[in-house]
Amino acid sequence: MKAITSVFLASALLLASCGKDGDSETQLDGKPVLSARVQAETRSRIEFARHVKPILEERCVWCHDGSDKKMPYKLTNREEAFKNKRIVPGKPNQSLFYLAASGQHPTLKMPAVGIKIAPSDLEVLERWISAGAVWPEGAAGQLKGR
Repeated sequence: MKAITSVFLASALLLASCGKDGDSETQLDGKPVLSARVQAETRSRIEFARHVKPILEERCVWCHDGSDKKMPYKLTNREEAFKNKRIVPGKPNQSLFYLAASGQHPTLKMPAVGIKIAPSDLEVLERWISAGAVWPEGAAGQLKGR
C-alpha cells in the first residue's frame, strides 16, 4: 500500500509543484493516519513516537525531508522543525507549521499538493504543540524521509 501511495504522491508532485497558494485541485482529502483507538489515547496523553511521528511521516516529510532545495523547511529532526518559530512549544497559533497545516496562515497552505491532513490528525498536532511539543533528541526523534 505504501508503494501505491508513494507512486501516487510522486505523480501529484510531477503535476504540480509545492507552493504557497494551496490550490485545492492539488490536495486530496486524507483519511486519518491514526486509527480511532490510537486517536482516543491522545485525549489523556500524547507521545511523539506513537501519535505525532506517524502523522509527520505520512503527511509532511515526503515533501519536507531536505532532499528538495525548493522546500526550505526540513522536518526530519527536532532542530530543523523548531527553527524560526516553525513550531513554538505551547503556542500552536504562533507556530508556522500548525498555521500552514491547518489552513489558518493567510498565504501558506500545506500540504500544497498531495493528501490533506485529516482534521482528527490536525487536532492531535495542535494538542501536541499546546502540551509543549515534546520531540525527543537523537534517533528517537528522527523522521524517515522519502
